[in-house]
Amino acid sequence: MSTLTKICVVLLVLLTLFASVVFIRKAGVDTNWRAYAEKQRHRANIQESYARAQMVVAQHWQRLYEEAERQAKSRLEQLSTTLVDKDGQIARLNRMQLETQGKLDEALALNKALQSTLDSQIQHNKDLIAQLDKQRKDNIQLADQLRRAQDQIKEYLIDIDSLKKQAEYLREQLTAKEGEVTDLQNKVRQLESEVARLRAGAGAAVAAGPAEAVTPAGEKITGEVLAVKGDLASLNVGSASGVKKGMVFTLYRDDKFVAHLRIAEVGPSTCAGVLYDRIDAVKAGDKATNRLDLE
Repeated sequence: MSTLTKICVVLLVLLTLFASVVFIRKAGVDTNWRAYAEKQRHRANIQESYARAQMVVAQHWQRLYEEAERQAKSRLEQLSTTLVDKDGQIARLNRMQLETQGKLDEALALNKALQSTLDSQIQHNKDLIAQLDKQRKDNIQLADQLRRAQDQIKEYLIDIDSLKKQAEYLREQLTAKEGEVTDLQNKVRQLESEVARLRAGAGAAVAAGPAEAVTPAGEKITGEVLAVKGDLASLNVGSASGVKKGMVFTLYRDDKFVAHLRIAEVGPSTCAGVLYDRIDAVKAGDKATNRLDLE
């Protein structure tokens, strides 16, 4: 494309843009006669509709006025009839008033007679009121006592419910413990037979001479139960006395077996462990030893 052709194209584009601006401005400024005519026609239609509406409203109000006038005349006739009836009623009321006046005079005479009776009744009522006040105070005291008694009853009922639950729990524990006791009794009988057998064997060894005696391994440790909590118990001996973890102590009271204690924690002067094979409740002060004497 030559330079002249390019210049012509640029001039044509500029002329097109200028003409577009002119046409757009003219279209925005000039009046749209068609729209104006439509608007005028619409305005005329609105005015005609408004005139018809005014006519309909006038006819409606005319009918309402005529109906109201008829109702007012009918109401006036009814009121006239009612007025005549009221005059007759007034005459009857006047006669009744005279009769009532006579009865009122009789009632006043009777009222004077009743006044004296009323005075005596008032005095009697005052006496009754004084008695009622006293009775009310007594009732308040009784109500306070009853309220306190009810509170105590509620507390007792709560205690009873708690005791019932404890009793149910203890019955369940007792049933379980009865089975454990049976097992422990069987174990005790086995231990007693074993101890008797060992004592018999130890006696025979002593009779045979010092060279044939059997000496139990390990140093004998004795102590007492310091405290008991559930299945745990503590002793007053510790590592200083030779106690070690895993060591088993036999707990007894008055030469009767109570339970076994397996040591789980060891301190310098105390130790603690888990109770098992219990045949009786372990108490503070029960004796403990890691080795039974067979002599």
